Amino acid sequence: TLRKMNDVMMMNPQYEVIDFNEFDILLTDIKGETIRSLEVDGCKHQSEFEKYHQSSAPTVLPGVTYGDYQRVLVKAVVAYRKALNVIMLVDTGSPYTFLTEETLKLVGVQIEDHPSDHVFVVLNGQRIKVGISKAHFKDVDVLGTNFLQFCDLHVHYPSQKATVTVSPLVPSGTK
Repeated sequence: TLRKMNDVMMMNPQYEVIDFNEFDILLTDIKGETIRSLEVDGCKHQSEFEKYHQSSAPTVLPGVTYGDYQRVLVKAVVAYRKALNVIMLVDTGSPYTFLTEETLKLVGVQIEDHPSDHVFVVLNGQRIKVGISKAHFKDVDVLGTNFLQFCDLHVHYPSQKATVTVSPLVPSGTK
């Protein structure tokens, strides 16, 4: 299904909007050091993505389930000035996507140049607003529903595999 780019920027008024600064995720079973020790689809967390171009960004994010709570982790490509493979926790309960300060710095974001609580990056070819991970999840990159709402998420627990498939967006005014 193709969706209009304007749809990405619209918020449904029937839902309560939670401020980036007020949002927290209590993670007791997974830490950043655990994620940094894993490989997803043959890639380590924050490894360089070679020859990145937005139009050739992968549309499928491969993933795994991990740990006692079978958390879903996927390999995403995050780009700003530089592109990296980033292992992200899929959180369908988070309205926003968050990146750690470390990830933001590694892709070239000068955090001090962004006094607001968010920054725009490119995640698997899609321009997206992300917050900075903080509090209980300050060392975990989180893929939230502001990205996932335009994707198909498939989890197959018996095989411990997951995929997120990005639905293509079309510019507004086109059919």
